[in-house]
Amino acid sequence: MKKLFLSLSVAGAIVLTGCATGSGGVNYSSGVTGSPSKGQSLSLGIDAVDIENTAEKMLDKLYSAPFIKSLNPKNRYSIKIDGVKNDTTIRLDTRELTSYIEEAVLNRGFFVVTGAEGQDAIDLASEREDLRDNAEFDQRTIAKSGTIKGRDYILQGRILSRNTKLENGKTHIDYTYMMTLVDATNGMKVWSGRERISKDNKK
Repeated sequence: MKKLFLSLSVAGAIVLTGCATGSGGVNYSSGVTGSPSKGQSLSLGIDAVDIENTAEKMLDKLYSAPFIKSLNPKNRYSIKIDGVKNDTTIRLDTRELTSYIEEAVLNRGFFVVTGAEGQDAIDLASEREDLRDNAEFDQRTIAKSGTIKGRDYILQGRILSRNTKLENGKTHIDYTYMMTLVDATNGMKVWSGRERISKDNKK
């Protein structure tokens, strides 16, 4: 089966400590100066609602892409989801976003998520080795050597943010959520998409 590489980039921040401005203090915007508000947000950072809504929108785009539709749905494609990288100057905990992406991918049923790489693979191999030749376990139920399946896709992420101080003293922040699907056998990009979140501090 062809090996593919799935790269996910997220430009933004996740629940920035100290960025909350209180109820009604932050509005979503279209990113265009002078444009009307698109509703209120809990903070200038990205909260749980932003994570869920934006991740679902991007996965909708991915799953509706012609390349994905060309894959055989009867195959059980495996995907490795790496932790989202923080490329901002702010200390962030990106585990919430990584966890939500993994959950959403699993619930859609097209992919299975593998933990058989990196530290997870080391832990899994160590556990299996301990179980082999252990008289307390039925060896017919212990996976044999060489049976761990590698990934067909890797899902990676990173976080960026861009802040702008407006003339009226307000703060405007743009978050851009980007996905890129790359064929790991030749390095060619086969799909890309993006979703932007823009917020204005009303005070």
